[in-house]
Amino acid sequence: MVEVIGVMEPEEQSMEQVLAHLVRLRAAIQQDLAHRFGPRPWQPAPSVAPFQRSAADDGSSPGTETVSLGTVYFPGTYPAVLWRAAADTVAGTGKRFGFTSLVIHEDSPEGLAFTGRHPAGHTYRFGIGATTVLAVRSGPAAWSGPPYRSADDLPVPAA
Repeated sequence: MVEVIGVMEPEEQSMEQVLAHLVRLRAAIQQDLAHRFGPRPWQPAPSVAPFQRSAADDGSSPGTETVSLGTVYFPGTYPAVLWRAAADTVAGTGKRFGFTSLVIHEDSPEGLAFTGRHPAGHTYRFGIGATTVLAVRSGPAAWSGPPYRSADDLPVPAA
């Protein structure tokens, strides 16, 4: 049985609500991987901004923005025989959070990489090979209050 954490309705979600949902998604992916394969030292990727706002550029949502929560990774990777199981774990967690489609970017002996897509335009990208990486980005949404200025403003997921 799949437990649904929450389904987001695009028209009703403020950017603050979207980011809270995506922070929980990222934490749940890390927790589910740790539960299945043991804890890993996830950390922000040093070459990627941990928080970045951009005007939504599709033209269909004036006054909205997208936000990247940056990329987290851990040095090294899972053993190659576990890559598919790790990818299945991530995809299953994404599904619980309302991500309904996957786009496979790589499926080879060198690694696996895919993007989970939410109907509201949110995405996560998971890659596993030489390292294991996870990136999360919102779809377009409007702020209900003053916009967050940095990753320090993001909500902290409940433990």
